[in-house]
Amino acid sequence: MSFPFFLLALAVVGAIVYYVNPAGEPQQLTAEVSGLIEGYSAPTIQQMIVDACSACGFPYPAVALGIAHEESGFNPNATNLNANGTTDWGVMQINDSVWQTQGLQPSLDPQTNINVGVGLLCTYWAKYGDLTRTLQAYQAPGHAASGAVPNTNEARLIANWTSYTPPSGLVSA
Repeated sequence: MSFPFFLLALAVVGAIVYYVNPAGEPQQLTAEVSGLIEGYSAPTIQQMIVDACSACGFPYPAVALGIAHEESGFNPNATNLNANGTTDWGVMQINDSVWQTQGLQPSLDPQTNINVGVGLLCTYWAKYGDLTRTLQAYQAPGHAASGAVPNTNEARLIANWTSYTPPSGLVSA
């Protein structure tokens, strides 16, 4: 299952990339500003996550919010250089390898990043139908595919992701 809606957040014209800012206007994304995505408050990003879950049918928006809270603190500029030389990008901390698999360049644009991350959750949910395996696949796809019990790091992340309490009124119980 693929989710083409995340492709709408970016447009490439020649060598110039545009993204849609919070006001709904196209804004040029250049090397000088690509790490400086501004104007997105945590509540705006949280609502974007909930909306993406609704759009693709992921039934656990509080968990998707928990992932963003744990991984980036809802910071669209978050990056993490991993020990293996790859980088995790943006709100949902999407790894270089995932961007490559999706045929995309890494993006700090919050809507693109959220749509890719939540799209993965939807894909894994459709494949496994089990929240633990879905989250295990989000964190380590090969391990989930084997059906292995989550290792200590996976178990800690899953516990953190699933114990997050969203702001009142953001998601229904």
